[in-house]
Amino acid sequence: MEKSGYMKVYSHTADHQPVVAGEEEAFLDSMHRSEETLTENLGTKHVKAMAYPNGRYTEAAQRLLDADGYVLQFTVENSVITRKTKRDAIPRITIESGMSGEDVVRKIELTAENTFAAEGEGNET
Repeated sequence: MEKSGYMKVYSHTADHQPVVAGEEEAFLDSMHRSEETLTENLGTKHVKAMAYPNGRYTEAAQRLLDADGYVLQFTVENSVITRKTKRDAIPRITIESGMSGEDVVRKIELTAENTFAAEGEGNET
């Protein structure tokens, strides 16, 4: 998939265990093991980016990953990226199995509308 140039593979931890408050060091260890596995199997180093398992994270985990050089951290907050989005709490829109292309587009549109309405931003063009 990566060799196609159309997608990149990033970390999601070695064991898909969500962050648990007070156990962030174990989470960071799982991230390191995941990065090692990706490097071994894909043969390249990547930008340090990751998606939190189940979207769960703590501020302590964010700080540890920031300090370790992770430049992108994805959550499952129901939102789209805006000017206010922080790189250590990037929202993702979850796509469910069986959704049609039209369903996906509509979900993105509704999420964007809700995000901008909540933030009081207009849809400027």
